[in-house]
Amino acid sequence: RAYVEPGCTPWGLHAGAAVVGFAMDELDAATGECWIIRFTIGAERQGKGYGRAALAALVASMVERHGCREIFLSYVP
Repeated sequence: RAYVEPGCTPWGLHAGAAVVGFAMDELDAATGECWIIRFTIGAERQGKGYGRAALAALVASMVERHGCREIFLSYVP
């Protein structure tokens, strides 16, 4: 999706050299809405604080890059 949607930014989530997850945010050019459309932490890495740290960093980045005052989250069980 990041390849074909210019508003999407993919993120590899790392703890040192180890990849612990993946996230992707999107600025919808038509509506100006900021979205977190992907956020996952590997099963073996969960419960270690990586998700909390990564989400805080992602939100801070979105606010800095896009000036987001509200961030929407998509959900797929």
